[in-house]
Amino acid sequence: MSGFNWEGWEGPLIDATNHLMSNFLKQLLNLDASLPFPSHSLYIAQGGIPAGGLGLYRPGARAIPDFVLSAFTPTPQPPPLPTPALPKTSAISFQGSFPPTCPTH
Repeated sequence: MSGFNWEGWEGPLIDATNHLMSNFLKQLLNLDASLPFPSHSLYIAQGGIPAGGLGLYRPGARAIPDFVLSAFTPTPQPPPLPTPALPKTSAISFQGSFPPTCPTH
């Protein structure tokens, strides 16, 4: 697969995640919501902290590794719930009138 860009993976979920991050940063920085957030600003924000970025995840770079890990990693199953003990009698007895009457005052 020569020439395949693993860091440039695209799709609707990645676009939506980038859109959410852009909206969050616009709101945080008190920018005009009607204007588009510059793509280079989002790229810098998604850069590592040692490189001067904010360390936000870059969804295009995380898509394939996360998919592989989730597809081939077994999910631990919770232990089964204990079965409640049933009462010893199988018949229900009812004493009194039905429907119940209210005492008069």
